[in-house]
Amino acid sequence: MHLVPQTDLLFGRAETEEFVRFILEAGAWLVPSHLPGPDVVRILDIAAFQTCLGDMEKLFHIQHEDFNRCPLEVRSARSAEGRVVFYVAPKIGGPTLDLLGPYEFEENGETRIGGGFISYYPAYWNTQTLSNEVAPLAQKAFYKKLLNYVRANAVKTKAGKRTYWVGTSTATLFREGIAALPDSWALPLEIPPA
Repeated sequence: MHLVPQTDLLFGRAETEEFVRFILEAGAWLVPSHLPGPDVVRILDIAAFQTCLGDMEKLFHIQHEDFNRCPLEVRSARSAEGRVVFYVAPKIGGPTLDLLGPYEFEENGETRIGGGFISYYPAYWNTQTLSNEVAPLAQKAFYKKLLNYVRANAVKTKAGKRTYWVGTSTATLFREGIAALPDSWALPLEIPPA
């Protein structure tokens, strides 16, 4: 069994947008997990990212020339309403890092911020060689670069046995009662003092 390297985040929308700016400025691009058609969509600027958020997209695949080895695979399925939906198949092509977030919304008249993450699979299916391959070193190095950004812009805390990195602005929103965790959040989260 291969463990998936994952860093759990609690970033509000503004902090997630800053994180995405950092990713884009580092030469990467994002691909939304859900697509309007059978073609991969590259997000190359913050405006395109914001448009995806407006369309309620939460999961993005991060790609970079340094570790891109082959095309992503797009699949389709029929929704419960009967329409065809397109999505990027996980672990097939790329490879990619994954970003889930932001998860900021209104619930019972209050701003709520739920958990997200950055992660990558230790292996992926190469769509050109038709074989399972180990994640490239450049992909691991880029993940580490993103971790360094997170550590510089967030505070570490725990919820149960799980470690979360809470964005510094988000931590202030939690401390001041301006934002809260979703009602469905089961574990207590202690935000360290400023």
